[in-house]
This record gives sequence, C-alpha cells and structure tokens, in this order.
Amino acid sequence: MTFQEKLNEYLDLLGCSTGNLAEASGLSAAVISRYKNGNRKPAPDSEQLQKIADGLSSIALQKNIKSLNKSLIINELSASLQEEKADFTVFSHNFDQLVKEMGFSMKSISVATSFEVSHLYRIRSGLRRPTDLEKFTNDLAHFMVNSTIENNSIEKIAGILGESPKDIENPSDFYTALVSWLFTKHSSEENTVAIENFLKKLDDFDLNEYIRTIHFDEMKVPTAPFTIQRPKHLYGLEGYKRGELDFFKTTVLSRSNKPIFMCSDMPMEDMAEDKEFGKKWMFALAMSLKKGLHMDVIHDTNRPFNEMVLGLLSWLPLYMTGQVSPYCFEDYTADIYHHATYVSGACAYSAECINGSHNEGRCYVSAAKEDIAYNRKRANELLAKASPVMQIINKVNTTDPANVMFNLYSSSDNISTYSCVPSLFTLDHNFLADILDKNKADETTKNNILSIFDTFCDNFHKMIKTATITENIYILSEEEFANAPIYLPLSNLFADVEIRYSYEDYCRHIELAGEFQASNPNYSIVKNNSYPFKNMYLHYLNNNSFVLSKNQAPYTHFYTENSRLVSTMLEYLNDCTKFIPKQFD
Repeated sequence: MTFQEKLNEYLDLLGCSTGNLAEASGLSAAVISRYKNGNRKPAPDSEQLQKIADGLSSIALQKNIKSLNKSLIINELSASLQEEKADFTVFSHNFDQLVKEMGFSMKSISVATSFEVSHLYRIRSGLRRPTDLEKFTNDLAHFMVNSTIENNSIEKIAGILGESPKDIENPSDFYTALVSWLFTKHSSEENTVAIENFLKKLDDFDLNEYIRTIHFDEMKVPTAPFTIQRPKHLYGLEGYKRGELDFFKTTVLSRSNKPIFMCSDMPMEDMAEDKEFGKKWMFALAMSLKKGLHMDVIHDTNRPFNEMVLGLLSWLPLYMTGQVSPYCFEDYTADIYHHATYVSGACAYSAECINGSHNEGRCYVSAAKEDIAYNRKRANELLAKASPVMQIINKVNTTDPANVMFNLYSSSDNISTYSCVPSLFTLDHNFLADILDKNKADETTKNNILSIFDTFCDNFHKMIKTATITENIYILSEEEFANAPIYLPLSNLFADVEIRYSYEDYCRHIELAGEFQASNPNYSIVKNNSYPFKNMYLHYLNNNSFVLSKNQAPYTHFYTENSRLVSTMLEYLNDCTKFIPKQFD
C-alpha cells in the first residue's frame, strides 16, 4: 500500500476531512491535500510525518478509536514510504540497466516522457522519484516498445527480459512484460561472482605477506631533488602517462606531507595495456604510502558493477594500509566529457578528454603554488559532494577503533552476522584465559586482551537487552577445520596477536554460544549449510549497511553503506549460505 493509499484509509476510517487533519496536525490544508492526492510525500523520518501521526492519533482519541495510536500510525505510514522507496530503487536500477544495454537515446526518452535529460539521469541513479511514477512508467514503456520494434531489437531485449522473442511480438504483451520487469528485482550472476571474488580475496589477503612480497619494508624513499621547472601541457596517452608519473615523482621527492587527492573518470583500459607503465604507477603509489602520505580517492563507480568491484580489488592492498580513504559520487554520469583532478602538497595534475577520443585529450601538470591552490580547492569541493565507498577502520588511521566499532553496533537495532565462529562476547573470561595460555601468550598480552575483552563483553551484554542479534553460523567439521587455521575472533579488540583455536576449543565455543542463546532472548543462532570464508566475518546492520571484518592481524574492518555493494552482498550471502530453518541447539 502506498503512502497516499494508507493516508486516505486513515482519513476514511476516522471520517476526517483535509481541513480536520490540517487543524489537528498544524500543517496547512494545501500540504495535506498534496499528500492525499499523491503529489507529495514526507520523508520517513521527517517532522511532517510526525505531525501527521500526531494529528491522526489526536482525532482517533477524540472519537474514542483506541486501536489507532500514534506508534501504530507512524509505523504503518513509515512502512508504506519505505515500501515505495524499495520499489522505486528496483525500478531506477532496471531503468538504468535497460538504457545502458539497449542504448536508448536519453533525448528521445526526454521527448516521450516530457522530462528533462538531467532529470532523467537523476531518476536512473535513484535520486529523483517522478511524482506520478505510474504515468512516467507508462510513457517510458511505450517509448521503449516502439523504439525496439522500429530498430528490430526485439531479440536483444527479450534476452534481457527473460522472455521468448515470440512471446513479446505483440506490442501489448511486450508492454506488459516490460513494465513487470522494470519493477522486479533481478539477481545478477555476474554481480554475485564479482562480490564473491572480492570477499574471497579479502579473506585470503595477508597484509604482512604482501609487504614481504613487494619488499615494502626495504623500500627507501629517494631524496634526490626533482621539480617541474614550469607548468606544461602534455598530449595523448603518452602525455597522460608522463604527467601522472611526474606528479607522483614531484610529490614523493618534495618536503610536503600534505595528503594526496585523486579523482578521475578518465578511461583506463588503453593505458592499462602498457604493463611497464602499470608497474611504475603502482610503485609510485607504494612510495607515496611509504612516505606516510594519506590518499583521498574518489573512484569512478559509473560503470558496470563487476568492473567497479574489480577496481576495488586492485586497491585492496592499499586500503589495508589504512592510508587510503575511498569515495564515490552516488549520482554521477559522464557520457560526454572525462576529467581528472590530482593534487598533493607539491604538485597539481589535471586531464581531460571527450568520450571515445581518449588519445586526443591532454593533461596539465604544474608545481606552481597557484595551480596547487586551485586544485586543492577543487578537491575539497569534490570531496564535499562525494560519499564514502567504505570506511576503513583499523589502528593505523582510526583513533580508538574499538570504540568506533562499538558505536556502529550500538546504533543498530538489528544485527545479522555471517561467519563460521560465534561472536567473542559469547565466551567467558576464564575460557578465554585458558585459550590464551594454550597459545603461550605472554602475561602482558594476556592481561591486555582480557581487560579489553571484559569491557567489550559488558558493553555487548547491555546492548543485547534492546538490540536483536542473529548469528548465521556454518559449523566446521573436524576435517574442514584442519584445512586452514581458524583464529579466535579478536578483530573488535584490535589486539596485535592472532590466537588459534584447537578443534576442541572451537567446539566448546559453539557450546557456550548455545548456552548464551538460552539465557538471552534477543540473541539467536541459525545454522547455515555453507559459508566460504574462514577468517572474515560479515555484519549486516539495520538492513542497510555491512561491516566486513578481517580477523587476522593487523585487524581491519570495512564499513559500507553503498547501496550497490550492500544489496549485491546480501543477495550473494542469501544464495551461498542457504539457511537451515531452525534454531541452533
């Protein structure tokens, strides 16, 4: 039921006019009328929604209708808004996919729907909902049907819709199938494979091994002076390569320790073909990190999902250092122009090209103070418009990371975890001390871990009185356990050691979790058929965000609210875990 339908249902039930509700709520009759007619909707957590609920509950009280209280009204109105938002999220995603895959002209859609092209881009990205979504969908679908028939593309779109070309030969059947597809959430095998690869790489990744492999600890930051004598324009692919390397060389060899900013939607495929340049570019990044420079990077996520995740994979080792903060633009499109803006404390770099003419573009590199100042100002403005792809939480780049993590959990009413090990707070002090002794932890390490553990458990035991925590656990057989070391889940304590389970202690921890479940009604365990990761845990918070916890030193958590990542990750987990529908016992 839509918000408009739910509001009108309440008005009919109460025998209440627009004017009555306006007077009771303190909102104008014009605003109530717009809500009633579906021309406007309040936000789910807005003051206007609170006032409507106040007004309706006040009228219900006057008429002695006890079944309608404010809590019920606001929950049902909020639910209707969230349902509409979910439907539109699906619609906008599918609309965007069809345009990309079928190559529909945005100018032609603009004429057919009477929406400006800029408005259509915002609808595709989910940022703007048409007031009359039904009319917009009708106009859009009729355009797509006619355009597809005119271009003899029925076979292509039939594959996307999952229909036989013969079944949509009739325009009426085609229209019906298309509208249904636009409002149906579709699983994407390609997307889930991309997420699986990302999670597996994260699970297998060992930062210490990576550092040894690339000899990061042995790298020496050169001190030979290098400066760009004067600003210069460089042209084409070779110009971009030289400009980027000059930017990093100037940055690394300067005395400045100001952070590096990087934002680019420039094409990379043709430059990536030059393997030698790729090695030099990665070495330049490594030297920048070795110098201790922080990087703020705005990634281009306006690309197919699997390509976006592949880009994140290449940056994963750098994320683990804690010196990189990744961002993206939620509503960015670049169909005509491409740009790049880099800046450090010592150098500025910018580039531009026309879509499809990468080799005919140019870049500009300069060490002039005014160019650095200009690019830094642009960087700040771009960051203000960007959203984090993920927040990287570890001891390197976070003050009091344990408290940051607890605040994330404590602000959530509903937490679902995915792992092959129960959470640490289900252990007791003495059993943990026994495991530490078995691992021959020195006294200082042991006391430090136990002290942090006691505080951690106190906090979680208080939190679980009001929050609901469901642990989706795949219980390892002894043979599976022997295939790879399984570590005690110490990631939330940010201890500097890894403590291995014995299989006996692993089984005992599962028993203790069962006992904890029996005495805590808000905590439950569900057994999974599978979970492909041994030392990485996922936490789904409030149905809108994820924490990926790497349970190997140096302990790192990746927190994301990015809607594309969250929805695909949940889809993947639901597919790969296949819950057994009974509680753990």
